Amino acid sequence: MKNKITIILIILTIATLANALSIPKLDGYVIDKANLLSEAEERQLENYLRTSEQKTSAQIALLTIPSLEGESIEDYSMRVVEKWQLGQKDRDNGVLLLIALEEKKIRFEVGYGLESILTDLKSGYIIRNVISDEFRRGNLYGGISKGLSSVSNLISGEYVISAEELELYRKNKGNKPRGHFPVGLIVFLFMILSGGLRRGGRGGRGGFLSAMLLGSMLGGGRSSDSGFGSGGFGGFSGGGGSFGGGGASGGW
Repeated sequence: MKNKITIILIILTIATLANALSIPKLDGYVIDKANLLSEAEERQLENYLRTSEQKTSAQIALLTIPSLEGESIEDYSMRVVEKWQLGQKDRDNGVLLLIALEEKKIRFEVGYGLESILTDLKSGYIIRNVISDEFRRGNLYGGISKGLSSVSNLISGEYVISAEELELYRKNKGNKPRGHFPVGLIVFLFMILSGGLRRGGRGGRGGFLSAMLLGSMLGGGRSSDSGFGSGGFGGFSGGGGSFGGGGASGGW
């Protein structure tokens, strides 16, 4: 009976993951699934981010989506960067700007190597004081372009956010801890699946399936293979950069 329950739970969990919001292919610096930009605006941003990478070596990408479909923006953005692997592998210098139209949410996901430059506080400052201000005026392109240029120029050292500005932002907005996969759910699933793992040691299939499932949920995104092939789609791909949850979220 316990074996059947474990198998049912595994099947249900796999089905849930299979129905999760899909991640588009990385075939350029700008992936505008929400159709926020005109073709000319998209080309301008694409050219700007290409030039920015040549200048700073940091790989910055934009993804807009129509809706999060019930998923948190933090969890989805982390799934995106783990698949795309933006930034150079030896520098982890990737940045994702994610915009969810229906929920009016914005997130910066920052690679390990840039967390000391594009800190959580500075990410939040740019979202609130640069991007969101323009979005509320109806200027979507202006908010996106100013946000991306702020990040690029911050990395290059051409843009500085003063300590006074950050302190004022911190007092007005505050810092909210981000969340990833719910810890309680991880513990619950581990307790359920651990029975299958123990039985698997005696030759059963439950342990093998449990190990595969748990591994894919907790560490599946850190493979060294970016999933785009050596040339990527359209000659563009992530460079193998890693992310650890640095960044900030906001809205408009």
